[in-house]
Amino acid sequence: MIRREYWGKGFATEFLRAFVKDWWRLPRAEGVEAFVDRLSVEEGKGEGENVPEMLCAIVESGNFGSLRVMEKTGFKGFKSWAVASRRPGEEGKEVTLVGFVNTGPEEHV
Repeated sequence: MIRREYWGKGFATEFLRAFVKDWWRLPRAEGVEAFVDRLSVEEGKGEGENVPEMLCAIVESGNFGSLRVMEKTGFKGFKSWAVASRRPGEEGKEVTLVGFVNTGPEEHV
């Protein structure tokens, strides 16, 4: 969360770029298993196959600033779905969420 008066000044993009860069530099463990949404995996990969490690993020579709941050930091949208809002004063109102993935440093811009 960034205070409203600092929105649009590039702080979120700068932070996420640094985070993603450092994330992909961390040492990795072999043999780790996780279940992932099929839509987040490269087309053609079958069930039970090894898939690449990825970072995931979820953004509300109307949050254009955050959608742009995802785009500028190498994340790719893969899925959207509707849920009931949990924001104070907007509880129950339907909102659309967008799922994003970043599968490696080559996607870092």
